[in-house]
Amino acid sequence: LLIAFAVTFDAKTIVPGGVTATSRYLKRWQVSGVKVQDMPALNHMTLCLWTKFPQTNLRGIKITGLARYYDTNRKSGFFLRNVEYSKNGGGFIHFGLGHVPKKTLRFSRAFLDDNEWHRLCIAWNGVSGVTKVYVDGVQDKSAKFGKYAVGGLLKDSLPGGGTLEVLPVHSQVVYVSELNLWDKVLSAVEISESSKLCFGKQGNVKKWSDFWPAFSKYKSRYEAPSQCKSPIGSS
Repeated sequence: LLIAFAVTFDAKTIVPGGVTATSRYLKRWQVSGVKVQDMPALNHMTLCLWTKFPQTNLRGIKITGLARYYDTNRKSGFFLRNVEYSKNGGGFIHFGLGHVPKKTLRFSRAFLDDNEWHRLCIAWNGVSGVTKVYVDGVQDKSAKFGKYAVGGLLKDSLPGGGTLEVLPVHSQVVYVSELNLWDKVLSAVEISESSKLCFGKQGNVKKWSDFWPAFSKYKSRYEAPSQCKSPIGSS
């Protein structure tokens, strides 16, 4: 018997009480059971997700993996993570792709300091290498590229058959919702329009509901229904 998916939900991380930094890096917890498999090979991609970072008094360098893909040999894939130095907005969002050493880019994470939901999108053309970052539907042109992204281009391809994870590593409370993945580069108009609502456009490779069977096993790792609200739209 097939039942239509009707639950909207937000993934969340849990940080035990009394957390302190053992060094200048805060402890990072591994999260299991929040992954999907059977990924296809990709040479174009748009990855979008909603996220919210509540205020925290934790000091130290906080690293949160928002999403990560790795192939069966763990030698190729991509990651999207938040790196925060302190509670004053210092840090960046880091995206890396391809084989080791990965081609990377980074951009400011300051917009996450308002305790509101925001949408991040990475639109990548592996043939031309052109990679664009969008925050709440608007292109962020301030991204800085790593030394292996020659000319600011991320030319590469991703093998299929691997695993896509949500929130694989964290050191603070974080929410993620409506992660979707496409095997094409969405246009600026498509990204802008779909950023007005938290719910709507679904990925043709992986969609947020694909993660529900795994998250539903861990009541402490999700909230339903979703509380996601677009800062530029009505929901």
